[in-house]
Amino acid sequence: MQGNEQIPGADVRWKQYRNHMTEYILKDCRDTDRILILGAGGCDDIDLAAVAERTALVCLADVNRDAMETAVGRLQSVRPDLQSRIFVIETDFLPISEEEYEEYDKACRQGIEMLEQWWAQHYIQGNADPKRQDAKSSGEWSYDMLCGVRAAMQELGQEAFDTVICLGLHSQLYVGLAVRTYQQKEALNDGVRIRAVGLLQNANQRMAEQFMQEILQVGKRVILGLEHTAIYGDSQISSEEISQQIMLYGGKGLRALQLPRVEGAYQIEQQIAELYRTNKIQIKDCQYFFWPFSEEKTYLMVLYVITYNDFSGRVKVTDDKV
Repeated sequence: MQGNEQIPGADVRWKQYRNHMTEYILKDCRDTDRILILGAGGCDDIDLAAVAERTALVCLADVNRDAMETAVGRLQSVRPDLQSRIFVIETDFLPISEEEYEEYDKACRQGIEMLEQWWAQHYIQGNADPKRQDAKSSGEWSYDMLCGVRAAMQELGQEAFDTVICLGLHSQLYVGLAVRTYQQKEALNDGVRIRAVGLLQNANQRMAEQFMQEILQVGKRVILGLEHTAIYGDSQISSEEISQQIMLYGGKGLRALQLPRVEGAYQIEQQIAELYRTNKIQIKDCQYFFWPFSEEKTYLMVLYVITYNDFSGRVKVTDDKV
């Protein structure tokens, strides 16, 4: 995963969204709760000081340590008394090196067979369990996405976080490959381009299945913020029209609009539906927010509050250090 870059002007543009999101997250939190924020970045979409003030511990997890330290620095400037409640975890949920990106570009140019070989090799690299060498032939996912988080939990003596927050992360995990595919589109024939898109969609589906399985091991309650669709100035439907449809008909009305979906986030939402259908999770709440991401683009965010019906997969802590 490439670093989560901070968006210029986000501190001002996202202020109302940040306040609404923080208020929603904190409404059911207790002062003894321990919080994990996955894909925290610079915490531009969450008021870190407000969360730290209302809870006992806030762990930030992201590949971009500089962004997290910037967030902690902002907190220290306004509430230095809360800094001791913050713990930073530098971890890559889906590691793809620059060399692998370059190999991906080359595989695209060489054709479908080499592209498929790149993906097969990709699935057995990174944080893969060395015992899982059958992954290449079976097509199974072999990444341990939250290994860095679980290692930190052992260090903290933390058996399970009370709440795990993850906002807008899943659309970013394979965005680097998606961008490179798009940039090469003129050099690729239709067959390669279609196959490249299909392989990315498959990878996002596997990521969603793995993530939802692993998140069970780290949190009692999960708040997932997913980009449902992106709205641009020239989009055929406006934010106001979408809002009206949701107010009148709820989620069913939103689905009836058949809006373009955001890859990564879409597959997570599909997995949520499957886990709910098979009685593995409970959806405690579902809310919609408009995220003014940039001057050109607004996201319709869907926020799910989820609890699992089975906690058997939890991390076992042998030494309570906190």
